[in-house]
Amino acid sequence: MLSEDKHIPLEELKVLHRGKTGALFNASVELGLILGNADNDTRTALMEYANCLGLLFQITDDILDVTGTIEELGKTPGSDIRQHKSTYVSLLGLDEAKNQASLVGKQAHDALNSVSYDTSILAALIDYLLERTN
Repeated sequence: MLSEDKHIPLEELKVLHRGKTGALFNASVELGLILGNADNDTRTALMEYANCLGLLFQITDDILDVTGTIEELGKTPGSDIRQHKSTYVSLLGLDEAKNQASLVGKQAHDALNSVSYDTSILAALIDYLLERTN
């Protein structure tokens, strides 16, 4: 809320997203790691995945606020612009925001690929976020 009505740099936006949605994804994954008594390599890889997933959610949310319709979103698109929020789209433009989403999605997939367990459900979450329309 403190960043509304002012321009913030991309690095500050990333920190904001990590403390917002990213923290929820991290907590969810970390609880599973604790309960599953995961080894350090698995913990490192899946926490990287969680960080990427939280950021990916926020980037795609920023994109959808520009590209989505009221029917898809269930709300009026463009609310970020009206509230003067710094977003990936406002800072980088739509094409580069989409590119960043792809890069973060690949980074999340790469993290999962280093885990020796079946991560197909986790990988599907990445793909869902990259393709979501609401």
